[in-house]
Amino acid sequence: MALRPHLTDFFVESFRSLREVELSNLEQVNLIVGGNNSGKTSVLEAIAIALSPVDFMDWSITARSREVRSVFAAREGALSSLDAIKWMFPHKLVDGLARPEQIVLSMGGEWVVEKLVARCTLIKGIPPEGLFNDVGRRNRRNREETFDLEEAGLHLEVKAHLNRSSKISLQPSFLSSEDNTIYNEISLWPSTGLTQNQGGRPRMRKVLLSPYSHRNQPFLLKSISRLTEIGLKDRLIELLKSIDRDLLDIDIITSEPFGRPTLLVNRKDAGLLPISVLGDGFRRALSIALAMVEARSGVLLIDEIETAFHVSVLDRVFPWMKEIARDLNVQVFATTHSLEAIQAMSNDTTTNTQQSLAAFHLSNDGSQRHESKRYSLDMLERLVRDRGLDIR
Repeated sequence: MALRPHLTDFFVESFRSLREVELSNLEQVNLIVGGNNSGKTSVLEAIAIALSPVDFMDWSITARSREVRSVFAAREGALSSLDAIKWMFPHKLVDGLARPEQIVLSMGGEWVVEKLVARCTLIKGIPPEGLFNDVGRRNRRNREETFDLEEAGLHLEVKAHLNRSSKISLQPSFLSSEDNTIYNEISLWPSTGLTQNQGGRPRMRKVLLSPYSHRNQPFLLKSISRLTEIGLKDRLIELLKSIDRDLLDIDIITSEPFGRPTLLVNRKDAGLLPISVLGDGFRRALSIALAMVEARSGVLLIDEIETAFHVSVLDRVFPWMKEIARDLNVQVFATTHSLEAIQAMSNDTTTNTQQSLAAFHLSNDGSQRHESKRYSLDMLERLVRDRGLDIR
């Protein structure tokens, strides 16, 4: 029996540059294609914040996913955390200045939220002393010496309208005085960071995978450690063995003299190997399998799904991914530029594959509106192959 998607419809009224983008009749696996700057990644980000609607820490992580390309120092020219959040909001020129407008998202399905409205106001002032972390306190002392205490910050407000038909229950303390809504607000300052405790906020289990996450070894170490702690590492190995029969285990050891943890792969043909010496394809498969387990009974968002996989293995990789999604009840949203990826998806002859997969083509003619067309995967593949539909 086919699983019911967690989200059945998703509508972006306004988010970043997106306007009036509709994804209807969503399936378990949803492929999003389109040319450069068509808004594919923005759709994934919009879904991510809709599933953590009043959790500003999660908003910050989502906003920074484009900027932070390693665990080391941020790239030169990367946006600050506050700017990354601010530019998730649509902007409009007012008196020659770009001013943030509201984010509006709507969705259908089993999720507890049916509509999200968020506002961002630019503010100036002196941050309250109690919010400062150690770095902020040092910076504040330096500014006190020059009598420069005022900062430019953001005030965020989010109201989430609840889905009355959802079977997900909420603690009464989360409900606002206005019936059937949840509200949260926060003021953010450059010197204080985001320190608010978001524990207990309504959220669906989800993971957002960037095209480069498989090269982030600390991310892989943290994820494997977390799955080990909750008793799901064996499930991870089982999933990986279905695509790599020579895999025996994955271990974390501490190497001398610095006590640095290292991720090792134990293989029948070679014994223990550092994961860094293996190809990008295995590491990408590992990151996807990790994300699937972490997103169990939730949503997985994958940007550029074909990244790191050679075209010769796509026919094996994508059926494997869809089988995992079915087994773990994960709804997948994935972007791609690749005709080969579309062909690999459409070549899968697994029972009910076509019924459990939808494809959406995004386009932008330069106006404020984005167009989204829904296709069956087979139809999209024929349009690209036979009629030259440009998905790049």
